[in-house]
Amino acid sequence: MSEIVKNSAPLILAEINKAKKILLHCHPSPDPDSVGSALAMKFALEGMDKNVTVIQGDNEIPKAFDFPGVQTIIKKSYGEIDVTQFDLFIAVDSSSKGMISFKDEIVFPDSMRIVVIDHHISNLNYGHINCVDSLYPSTAQLIFDLLREMNVRLTHDIALNLFMGMY
Repeated sequence: MSEIVKNSAPLILAEINKAKKILLHCHPSPDPDSVGSALAMKFALEGMDKNVTVIQGDNEIPKAFDFPGVQTIIKKSYGEIDVTQFDLFIAVDSSSKGMISFKDEIVFPDSMRIVVIDHHISNLNYGHINCVDSLYPSTAQLIFDLLREMNVRLTHDIALNLFMGMY
């Protein structure tokens, strides 16, 4: 487990504990890492009794991605929802605000905290908290270590989504 994950985990957990409504997303042209990471985080956060919404972003989720929880993803992009309803946005597998949406201008309300969890070396560290480590081959693997560091019990649905993201 990397020092970045060890140092970020308590900060991210503190933000999660403070949050009432949490938003997650899939990046444009979603791949298994984007979808699996978002859904694994959704299940982990719901296990902490958090109110969580996952949006599909700019593009539909491929039909082949029949991951646990995929049917709960809201078919809207960032610009099609009222982001002021959320107090925490966790951006997974997105190296910049531009990877949240290609078609919407990404403006974060002052009332919303931003946590970025990503493995891309090109990440711009645009969050209040950035857990970015390019030594990880996938964001899903980074989330696996992050959840372990936060003492989150891995359920079947969390594990399967992380596996699909890593695969």
